[in-house]
Order: sequence, then structure tokens, then C-alpha cells
Amino acid sequence: MRDMSIVLSSAKQALLPDAIKLYVNDLDEATAATVLAKYTTELPNTYISYSGTTGMSTQSDYVRIDGPNVWIEFSYQGGVIIKNTPHSHSVWRDHTSDYGGK
Repeated sequence: MRDMSIVLSSAKQALLPDAIKLYVNDLDEATAATVLAKYTTELPNTYISYSGTTGMSTQSDYVRIDGPNVWIEFSYQGGVIIKNTPHSHSVWRDHTSDYGGK
């Protein structure tokens, strides 16, 4: 297994808002737009790290979007209840506004 952290080109940065929208669009429309705008301005300082394959279809595949504020993790983990049946786990956090941050 290899671990990689990738500095993104401008073209690759332009793809990130679509991935981030999957999470922030759970908020009301106005809040989602504000949060997405903040994360979009931070794209030059946002990285993608991964472990395993980039296909995200193999047990233990993992990807993280990590910016000044945004933190999204997605992992493909082995089954606990149904053995050898991988399934996805994901979390979205904000470095500055979680747990009562401003």
C-alpha cells in the first residue's frame, strides 16, 4: 500500500467543488452556498491524499480532501457483519467551525 499526497493543478482543483457539494448540499441552500464558496476560494491550498488504489473499489482504499477548512474522508472498508463485503464510510468536517467553532 502506498500513501500519496497530491498538489492539484488548476484543472484538477476545478473538479473538487463537485465532490464537496455531495456533502455541503445537505445544508440549507443559503448555508451550502456560503460554505462551498469558502472552500472554493481555498482550493489552491487544498490537497488530496489517498492510500490504496484510486479506483475506490478495493478494501482499504482511502481518500481525503484536506484544505484550510474542509476535511472529507472516504474509505472502503471490509465488512464486519457480512464478512468480505466491502462498504463505504465517509465523514465531512470543518477544521474551524466544528464543535462550536466560529
